[in-house]
Amino acid sequence: TQCDRRYHIRSQQMWGDFDSASRKDLATSAESGWEALLEARKLPRQGPAAGLWGEVDERPKRRRTEVVRPVRCRGILFRLGVDAGGTRQQDLEVRNTQLTTRLPALASLIAPVEGSELAGAVDFQALGASRIALLAAVEFALAGPGANERSEELWISKQQRAISKASKASCEVVERALHALELLRCANHLAIPRLQEEAERRLLGSDDRQLQPLLCEASAIPLLATSFRREKIISQRCMQLLVNCGPEFLLGRERQLGVIYATQPLVGCVLSGIFKASKPSSSPSIPAIPWNPVLEDLLLGPKSV
Repeated sequence: TQCDRRYHIRSQQMWGDFDSASRKDLATSAESGWEALLEARKLPRQGPAAGLWGEVDERPKRRRTEVVRPVRCRGILFRLGVDAGGTRQQDLEVRNTQLTTRLPALASLIAPVEGSELAGAVDFQALGASRIALLAAVEFALAGPGANERSEELWISKQQRAISKASKASCEVVERALHALELLRCANHLAIPRLQEEAERRLLGSDDRQLQPLLCEASAIPLLATSFRREKIISQRCMQLLVNCGPEFLLGRERQLGVIYATQPLVGCVLSGIFKASKPSSSPSIPAIPWNPVLEDLLLGPKSV
């Protein structure tokens, strides 16, 4: 039709005449183009190839290397010294990511440790607490607001030291008293007020008298030895108790006094001053107290020959 003829003429004007001859020429040029491309690929490359959208940057490119950073364990090393019982303690390493969050007071105490993946170290050598007490305090803080400070499991020492073994029948009482004093020190340094209040309540007793205080006749001498010049309230209570009990209190506690004189000579001098006036009198009008020779040598010194 006339319309088809016009469309054919317009197509030829725009795209050319695609007759058999034209198609043959296009096929020949395409074939020669591919042959030239294959031959060019066989030749050695002299320089950087040109990009599709322009020339390639001839500057050497840096190889991207991935830096693998070591995963830092937010742990803290607690350096410990001698505990409340006079026993040398090993350092305690605590690894927990929430340690500094639960214990903000550690931020001002942490010192960096070179060549270690730990967050730092805390110097608790002068604290006078055992690993067991410090670990119990840290676990109590990590437990959060739901931790129960009156749980009996928290106040069990799980160890026996020399001063406790020297107390014979009252070994458990002495050990629990020393453990409570160590928890008091840890709570004070780590700023754990609930634990600190409960430790004071267990040591000194409560106003309602529902709890028997751990500071008693059995633990008075060991607590005096470890709290002397540190926890003044506790040491004053111990001295007051010893004065009220009198010299009869020392009978049967020779081993306990021996440990005190060997480890805490200054406290031994204080005990000698308290009980020196109770030496048996030679006057028949004053009743004499049956002193043990070992006890007399400890308090008054060895007799001159």
